[in-house]
Amino acid sequence: MVRGSPPPTATRSYHRWEGGDDRLCARCQQRKPLSEFRRQNGRPRAYCIPCGNAVNQEWRARHHDELLARRRAAYGEVRNEIYARRRRDWSARVHPSTKET
Repeated sequence: MVRGSPPPTATRSYHRWEGGDDRLCARCQQRKPLSEFRRQNGRPRAYCIPCGNAVNQEWRARHHDELLARRRAAYGEVRNEIYARRRRDWSARVHPSTKET
């Protein structure tokens, strides 16, 4: 048996939620129906949807500069391709009779 793998007799039930019809949110500590939770790998997440949205919004606010720099870097890598596509599309609209090679 490989270290870290489940024993051979174990079932794969850990991918399905078998905890009932409701769940306790780890953030707001309220018991809510499973329809209030997003799923990941077939199981409900720890935070309810409103709390998960709030956590995501807080994280994005804390990391705003990093996200902006990452977005600018990604755009910089493909900027020339985007401009070439725009020029090609514009040229095709303005000069429909000329064929591009």
